[in-house]
Amino acid sequence: MHRRTKIAIVVLTPFVLGYAWWRHHYPYGISHCCDLGLSGALHQYASTHGGAFPTGESTPEASLSLLYREKIEGCPLADANLLRGKTVPESVVKEILERGELLTPDTCGWHYVDGLRVDDDPRLAVFWDKAGLDHNGGRMGEGGHTVLFVDGQRKYIPQAEWDEFIEIQRKLLAERTTAIHYDATVRIDKDEVKVQVRVMDGDICASAWWSSGRSTVDRIATLKKQQGITTIPIQEIGNAKVIVEQDKGRVRFVLREREIVFHRSGSFEIEVIPIRD
Repeated sequence: MHRRTKIAIVVLTPFVLGYAWWRHHYPYGISHCCDLGLSGALHQYASTHGGAFPTGESTPEASLSLLYREKIEGCPLADANLLRGKTVPESVVKEILERGELLTPDTCGWHYVDGLRVDDDPRLAVFWDKAGLDHNGGRMGEGGHTVLFVDGQRKYIPQAEWDEFIEIQRKLLAERTTAIHYDATVRIDKDEVKVQVRVMDGDICASAWWSSGRSTVDRIATLKKQQGITTIPIQEIGNAKVIVEQDKGRVRFVLREREIVFHRSGSFEIEVIPIRD
């Protein structure tokens, strides 16, 4: 009897240890709530809402769950399994959404930054997983979160860098309306194209977003002289004039002695303004 007990302990111990590891590593179970899929749904929503991500509800989570009400060929842009995040049971979220209600902070596992647009500073974060889990719902070795940004880029921020990241985000949000940027809209064939020139972290970046989903982002100049890239001082970019030439599908951002030109092909060029006698 004593020997059998020892055998049972030897057999059960690896199982118990394995289960304990699994429960620790996957505290909410294995899941595949794809952050890239959610980012794609947000950008698809923005393409038909003037560049704005879902907004206007009582909480960020409620605004995010508007993706469920947005249908393409009868299917929501984001279903209950995606909107739940990695911590809330799908059945709970599905019941709420099917009742026609919106999610709350307790029923959505995503941290969503409400009120952003595709033409905001691309360094701004749109969302991340509240619990800080990996792609399959497991704990990450260095803690932190995987963050999705306005331009669709994805980056892992470890816990050691998290406070710094949050402080940078606060600063960028505060600068949304004060940072130098110029916007225009031009129609090219069947697309409405939003065009922007923005001063960002010492560079001048040019971006365009087509209503069909295409986008381009280019670093076209710098504020301080660097080898191999055009230098445009802050004094010159600070008072640009925006001219939309609809017949040519072109936008001109006119500076003092040159202009940044967006062509219907999607390219940006810096052209010298000819001297007139």
